[in-house]
Order: sequence, then C-alpha cells, then structure tokens
Amino acid sequence: MCSSDLHKVANIAVITKELARFSQPSAETLVRDALAAAVAERIDIDFIDPAQAAVNGVNPASVTYGLSALTPSGTTADAARADIAKIVKQYLDANNRAASLVLLMPDALALALSVMRNALGQREFPGLTMNGGDFDGIPVITSQYLANRSGAGNLVVAINARDIMLADD
Repeated sequence: MCSSDLHKVANIAVITKELARFSQPSAETLVRDALAAAVAERIDIDFIDPAQAAVNGVNPASVTYGLSALTPSGTTADAARADIAKIVKQYLDANNRAASLVLLMPDALALALSVMRNALGQREFPGLTMNGGDFDGIPVITSQYLANRSGAGNLVVAINARDIMLADD
C-alpha cells in the first residue's frame, strides 16, 4: 500500500482551561466522547453513502457507490424475505462467498422487522433486534446511518465481510 492509499478522518474541539479544570462531569471526557462519536459518524456515513465517490488522495468510494438499488416489494414479512433473497442472489451471483455474507441495515428497519408477528403471535425474525443479530441465519449489522442521507432511502446491503478492512492507529 502506498501513502496515497491512506486516508484520515479528524476533527477539532476547543475548550477553555477553566472548563477543563472545574466541570463536572469532566469536560475532557465529554469532549473526547463527542469527538469519537463524530469520527465514527463520519466514517459510517462515508462507508455506506451511495453518493460517496472516490476522490484521489482524499477519500475512497463507499461500498455502495455505483450500485443499483432494488425496489422493495412490500412491507410484510414475506416481502422482506423476498427482498433479502434478491439481495443475496446478487451477492452470490457476483461470486462472493456465502460464508462471508453479512447484511447491513438501518437500526429502525431491523426494529420494525424484529417486532413482526405471525398469526400465532410468534416473532417472524426471532434472531433480529434493532442492535443486529441475524435474519434467517444471515448475520446483520445495524447502523442509523443506513437510513441514508443521500436520498437513497433505507439501505439493506449484502457485503463480503472478509473484504472489509480497517486500520486504526
């Protein structure tokens, strides 16, 4: 990897000496946590945003850049299963390994799916919560940033987890 392949995410915060010295809880802790959350948000958004094109020396393209969205078939559990089946078929048709398949979806969508009940009152997707889990055996990772800001709506993405790498210094 050459240095032009490396990218950074950073932000800056300013606090006064008095605030750092006298605040309860510690202003340094609050600022550190806010900075960490801001960096995580930026990385999550840029990682998944379909409008995030590569800019040489600035940022890589998102994992969804250039992909064509599928139209949802409905709001029922059967429609969700059919839609996920279409996504998984495209993933497998691209010669990705089934064992590395992970679904990314918005936490609100995962919550909506997790509370669906069948006619007997049983959960349709018992392994799924708003914090992730599995969708009929497929691992799910959730993020609020998948309810996409670029206008693409709720994104459900099949990724090959073995191809995703992060270096954190």
